[in-house]
Amino acid sequence: MSWSKSLRRKLELARGLTLGDWLALLEAWLALLAFWILLRLVSAERLRIPSSAQAGVLPLTAEQLVLAEHLYRLVGWAARLHWPPKTCLPRSLTLRWMLAQREVASALRIGARKMDGQLKAHAWVELGSHPIGETANIAADFTVFSSAKPGTNLN
Repeated sequence: MSWSKSLRRKLELARGLTLGDWLALLEAWLALLAFWILLRLVSAERLRIPSSAQAGVLPLTAEQLVLAEHLYRLVGWAARLHWPPKTCLPRSLTLRWMLAQREVASALRIGARKMDGQLKAHAWVELGSHPIGETANIAADFTVFSSAKPGTNLN
């Protein structure tokens, strides 16, 4: 019975998507695949995702935050449609690219921490000081060792 509830829930979510959402989902799926392939060919430092010329100059709006959270969910759905599953770095690069396409300035953050004797790394996107789809204190949980400036990925 639980699989039928899960399927029913997925169908309800799919019915609630607009045409724009479906197009953004397709865009996310294709971008995830492209970044997954590119990350096997070149390093993340060499990937450039431009931001608008006014990146970091204009104040962050509530509409931009809502858009970023919505795109984050669509990227997550698209990532679950891939095999092999896409990790946080291609997801974050995809989200940052999709935001740049909509002229929303963002920053890529990559951090690491030691947990249970193992090194764990994580990538996420921030608008201003707001992490998208993450807990507000994600930067405190990880030591950020790289951050992107507007117009670049990693500097």
